[in-house]
Amino acid sequence: MVGSIQIDNTASGSITYDDTSTCRTRGGLSDITAGTAVTVQDSHGQTIATGALESGSPTITTMSNPALGIPPQPFLARCTFTFRVPDVPDGLSEYLVLISHRGTHVVSAAEAHGGVNLSLTPGP
Repeated sequence: MVGSIQIDNTASGSITYDDTSTCRTRGGLSDITAGTAVTVQDSHGQTIATGALESGSPTITTMSNPALGIPPQPFLARCTFTFRVPDVPDGLSEYLVLISHRGTHVVSAAEAHGGVNLSLTPGP
């Protein structure tokens, strides 16, 4: 199984990036980082495969407000962590995906074998 989890930036400043083109989480999201466990379970909650998050990749946009005299500047819009979970068996109608303690995401067999895309929006 391959997939990603996307974290949108909010006013809370939960994600940052540096000049290495890697983004990081902080505060209440600091458990979402490279190496964080990704667990795949069957519909009965039995673990059938495990993997991990890879480094976060930032999406940078440009923001400005000419009316306030704010020139264009880079803004970190989101951070996307990809993951790989090897050896996920075929034959199930749905799979449960857990990343850290962030709840269970139910995905179909098609998603499980074609690419899982999750998102997480931090609170204020």
